[in-house]
Amino acid sequence: MPNAVCSLLRDSGVRDLGVHTEMLTDGIVDLYRAGVITGARKTLDPGKVVCTFGVGTAIQYQTADRNPDLLCHAVDLTNPPHIVMQNDRVVAINSTTQMDLRARPRASPPATATSAAPAGSRSSCAAPTPPRAASRSSA
Repeated sequence: MPNAVCSLLRDSGVRDLGVHTEMLTDGIVDLYRAGVITGARKTLDPGKVVCTFGVGTAIQYQTADRNPDLLCHAVDLTNPPHIVMQNDRVVAINSTTQMDLRARPRASPPATATSAAPAGSRSSCAAPTPPRAASRSSA
């Protein structure tokens, strides 16, 4: 999914995108190599592609190796919303594998959790919404 979104972005004509992500993918590297990702407009770490780790092809590792435009941080510096929101005009792209009956995405099948939002999202940290109280009619 992330690589499919990246291929659409590459052909869209957008420029100067910034990246602040947990996982560096081949699609992100392709956009970087094509000059679509520059980080020029980022507020936090301008000019840098920020990630925690990368999983991909040899081209990804060659691009990342000693690249001063790539900044690898621990997950506690890439994922918290209060850090991500320091960049202006952030758009989050996340994939999901399941939807529940209320059309809420599940990032992974829960074992015993009641959360139904992708990991790291504000909804995944919130307590479930309590059921509405039954309407009482006066007699």
